Amino acid sequence: MFAVPFPFGRVLLVEDRMAFSKAQTAAVTVAAVLLAGGGTYVIQHQKEPAPPTATATTAPVTSDNESLIRDIIAQMNSRALENAPPFLFVGPSLSDRGPGVISMNRKFMGKGVTLRELLATAYGTSRTRVRTPGVELPPDRFDYLVSLATGQQEALQQLLRDRFGLTAGQATQEEDVYVLTMRAGEPERLKPAEGSERGSRVMNHDNSIQLQNASISTLARNLEQMAGMPVVDETGLRGRFDILLTWEPPPDNGATERNSRPSFEMLTKSLTDQLGLELRRDRRDLDVLLVKKTKPAN
Repeated sequence: MFAVPFPFGRVLLVEDRMAFSKAQTAAVTVAAVLLAGGGTYVIQHQKEPAPPTATATTAPVTSDNESLIRDIIAQMNSRALENAPPFLFVGPSLSDRGPGVISMNRKFMGKGVTLRELLATAYGTSRTRVRTPGVELPPDRFDYLVSLATGQQEALQQLLRDRFGLTAGQATQEEDVYVLTMRAGEPERLKPAEGSERGSRVMNHDNSIQLQNASISTLARNLEQMAGMPVVDETGLRGRFDILLTWEPPPDNGATERNSRPSFEMLTKSLTDQLGLELRRDRRDLDVLLVKKTKPAN
């Protein structure tokens, strides 16, 4: 067992069943994350966040209720996350399928994710913007649930410090990026969002991605995960849109696992043909997350 002190003066006890000998990835309310490598991509509808409370009550994680937490994670839907007791849990992954995450109203859960993804969640950035100079992250994968009423990211940051000895801070540096722009001379092909919903919904299928009531920055974040490199939005487009982007399935190479991620060439062709957008490589000053190693708590 190890203890994670919270900024609210309470302590969360978490059972650690894995030898982490090798270990010593701004809150967002719209889940808009596609994990690389295929698998499960779960993006749920945003609701208005509840008013912050003065204190957070945290249920301790024990061997008796770890099965409850695992069951919540296995469901991978927004209702299970919304109704979850206030837990902070990170444990070795039991998933034999592709990775998946849900982010909703400042609560998070995921399965089969890397430490890079956990760092990105904890510090409100994307996996492709996490930098680890001189720090080797272990290859282990994790399941996690952060369902506290308040202080979710701060609590996860502290867990990463205490268990893995990892801290991080923002920095700006020039890097290679993909720049998203309007294609010159192309007619407007983006469809304004219908209805008056405040939240966004993103659904990923085998060979398509559908966004409802989404900003272009939400599209860019999802393209970033598919392209494997930061995407900078320079379209100048404002407002919200309903977007359906499809691509040809990759050729069947006999692999046992399906990889529905499009190639870069396929992705750029779909963006231009269907949305009138271009994705090109360039260099920009980029906000990144620099990870540092400290001594884990005993």
